[in-house]
Amino acid sequence: MASQAFTYLLWLFGGWTGIHHVYLGRCDQALAYFVTVGGGFGLGWMRDLFRIPDYVNWANGDKEFQRRHLHRMAANPKPGCSTFRTIGMAVFGIVVASVLCGLLPPMSKEYAKSVAWFDFVYHSTTALLAVAGSTIGVYLVANIGEFQCSILYPLGGSLLSIPCLVYSPVSCSTTAVSAALFTCYKGLRWRRLNPPLYSEDGKPLKPVRNQTKRRGHCVNFSMYFFCTTVWLCLIAYGVYYNGEITVNRGEKIPVREAIGNFFKSEAWQKTKDSLYQIYEIYRHRGFWQAYEDMKAALDLFGERAALKVIGLEKTSSQEEITKRCRQLSRDNHPDRQKTESEKEAAQKRFIEIQEACVKLSNIKTKRARKNRKRNV
Repeated sequence: MASQAFTYLLWLFGGWTGIHHVYLGRCDQALAYFVTVGGGFGLGWMRDLFRIPDYVNWANGDKEFQRRHLHRMAANPKPGCSTFRTIGMAVFGIVVASVLCGLLPPMSKEYAKSVAWFDFVYHSTTALLAVAGSTIGVYLVANIGEFQCSILYPLGGSLLSIPCLVYSPVSCSTTAVSAALFTCYKGLRWRRLNPPLYSEDGKPLKPVRNQTKRRGHCVNFSMYFFCTTVWLCLIAYGVYYNGEITVNRGEKIPVREAIGNFFKSEAWQKTKDSLYQIYEIYRHRGFWQAYEDMKAALDLFGERAALKVIGLEKTSSQEEITKRCRQLSRDNHPDRQKTESEKEAAQKRFIEIQEACVKLSNIKTKRARKNRKRNV
């Protein structure tokens, strides 16, 4: 049984990645959220604030929710497509098609004119990638939640835009919008409810053979991480081989050349040598000591800052700290000052000294207690 409270917790801290939909078994919607950064740059994420109770009821097979769904199926044998879903299908199709088309290396116009057959092959490959990306994107969004459709409908809608792609530059928007509209008009069907299925009088019906059992959380999360990893690899591949960086005066440098030059630069060589030396030092001294040094450098407990306030070193004993605290407290007591401005400054300094002394005392006490336990 899915927990509504836990779903809201996942929505709050990782909703833009769609992780709460993975928990509910809605992997298609989770991928759409990950690719479009929260379902259209946060729009779907905010909409889920009111939709999560229905998502949880769908995942748990709630009796009342199933009754309402049955009434909807009886009243409208063919489901209608909302504007939000239509736009989501088109946007997701455009994004996926654009990334797939971006995998192809750019071709110069001079080379295209000199080799006619290559221009035809390049244009045809781009069109096929646009059709494939639009089909995949529209199909995933169309199968979210209570709707489902065959992949043939997004594919058919994408192929309808082929005449527009033959005599003009390939447009991912045209292909995706065509696939989304055709799928909304002809392709959507009601999804069967997960067993047990209740009738209108509340009696459970026998499961239908075509009904599929809900996948486990491990399978859902494994599929999600695999698909998101593949998606990020595709983006990285396209950026590395086809991306460009604009430098001074509009000069453009390919990303792969910029990365190669960076690793050949003197700054990277010095950084690499320094990191290797640090690694060798701590490999001989022990990585536990490296952790202790890092903890001391970060000053997680505030000991170094407190010692700096009272002007002592870390090797100072508890007696030296106590003596120094008494002396500073006496010298900076507000009652010993004459003017109001001096009293205000002394008051701030006095409080700062007291806080530092209390902190150092607590640290020393805890450290002594640990040492006694170790020696026992």
